[in-house]
This record gives sequence, structure tokens and C-alpha cells, in this order.
Amino acid sequence: MKEFKGRTALITGAGSGLGAGFAEVGASLGMQLVLADIDEQALQSTARRLKDQARLTTFRCDVADADSMAALAAHAEAAFGPVHLLFNNAGVIGGGGFAWESPLEDWKWGLGVNTWGVIHGIHYIVPKMIGAALNDPSYEGHVVNTSSMAGFFNPPIMAVYNASKQAVTAISETLHHDLDIANLPIGCSVLAPFYVPTHIDRSEQHRPATLRRASKLTPSQAKQLAQAEAGMGSGRLSALEVAQLTFDAIGEKRFYIFPHPRMLESVERRMHAILRQESPVDPFDFRPDIYLGLKSELAYVKAAPDVHIAQ
Repeated sequence: MKEFKGRTALITGAGSGLGAGFAEVGASLGMQLVLADIDEQALQSTARRLKDQARLTTFRCDVADADSMAALAAHAEAAFGPVHLLFNNAGVIGGGGFAWESPLEDWKWGLGVNTWGVIHGIHYIVPKMIGAALNDPSYEGHVVNTSSMAGFFNPPIMAVYNASKQAVTAISETLHHDLDIANLPIGCSVLAPFYVPTHIDRSEQHRPATLRRASKLTPSQAKQLAQAEAGMGSGRLSALEVAQLTFDAIGEKRFYIFPHPRMLESVERRMHAILRQESPVDPFDFRPDIYLGLKSELAYVKAAPDVHIAQ
């Protein structure tokens, strides 16, 4: 996709972080914007910043809810016609800790937003993009699905997030093949950032009441939350910088977008371990203190007899 001016971008999670960054870059390129987020206050904040730069519309949307996403697709079409650039971007951490300690509420919420949000975007919006392409020979489209470096390796005490983002990577790779086989003028990319200060670590405030945890945090869950907060604070690339890198990749028709290329060394080590049929490697083995620190703090043999296991 080379031309952006006058075309329409639909962005989920547009209230903050990467979504707000995509909106800002899109506005600077003369795009029309359909901004969606579950946080109405944050959504309107983004809209106010950009209303003098771009034609835009907002829609409060829960990407985990099929009806909400169907309504978003209809809203976008009514506002601006065909969507050209789709950012399936909304995401949450969804909970952490030892895999067996994650309550089902964490799995349902994390996969609901991170994975089903992408599925819903593909299901409800991509067919409309295809329809536009079949009716207009000049149509160009592109889909960007936000995964994570966790979608390419699996850090400890992050089973919910890892699984949700690995699924996004798999869906994106398959979508790439499917669009190519169908010979459609629609590209696809998967975005896999590492730590970026996006405040995703504060997403707990948007957890549905029906999926609230019924028990207190276990030590491993508390540790993961602390790691997430520290990691977000350590991010050196801003959300806006990642957004600009993403638009550059769209223009180059690049599928894999890795804003933090250093982390590809961890992906390479994982691939080698798979090919050699070895046990999974520590994705942070360039910082062995992280893994050793987790073993020191969270080993059950050192835990109190009443260690809590979430159900």
C-alpha cells in the first residue's frame, strides 16, 4: 500500500499507546480515521488532539464482543465507505503468573481481547475490504495485526499473554497466505514490539465485571505484574516511533515488523532449540539474572505451606 492520503484507516485500541500513535501518523498522512476503543474518555482524548488534522469518527467498541465489532464495521462503512487500512491493535496483558495458577477469567479475558479481537476484525471488516477491491480496480488495502515479541518466544509466567499473541502471529501468517492465494490487492503485516510505554500494564481497569478474579494475586501473578510495569517503563522507543516504523513497513509491503530487532536473537535461539529438539531456551538468556531471580523468588519448595493456587 503506497498511497495513504484520502484513504480510511480503522484503528482499534485508538485511545492510547500504539493505537493513538497509528492515528497520529495516519492523520499526518491525510487519512480519514475510524477510531475505536473500549475507554470512551481516552478515545475522545485522541479524537480531540486530531480533529483539526483529519476527518475522523469515533466508536466505543469492545473487540472481544462480536456484536460490538459488527457494529464498528457498519459504523466505519457508513462514515467513510471502504476501509483501506485495518489495525487490529487493541490488547491487554490479561493476567500472568504460573500457567496453572491463571484463573479461567484471565484466559477468557486475555484471549477475548488479544486473539478474538483480531479474529473479529478479520471476520467483520476484511470481507468488506475484499468487496471494495472487487468493485474498484484502484483499491489497495492492508491489515496490521498487533502481536508481540511474546508471539515469537514464550517468556515465563506469561502463559495467557504468550498464547494470545502466538495465536495472533499464526493467524496473521495464515491470512498473508490466504490473501496471496486469492490474488487480492490487500497486504498483511504482523507487528511484534517488545517493551513500549503504552500503559497496557494498566489494562486491568477495563476487565469486565463478569471476568473479575475471585481470589487474591499469587506471588507469581504479583511478580509478573511488577515485571510488566517495570518493562513498560524501560521502553526506549515511543508508541509514536513504533507507529511510524509500522507505516514505513506498510509502504514497503513488509510482513514482519520488529521494532526491537535485538530481540530476534532470542527468536533465533528458540528456532535452533526446536530444530535440535531440545528443551525451550530462556528467552532472556542475555540477562540470566532474570530467570535466576524468578527461580529464587517463586520456587515452591521455598514457599509457605499455605501457598495459594488459583482455581
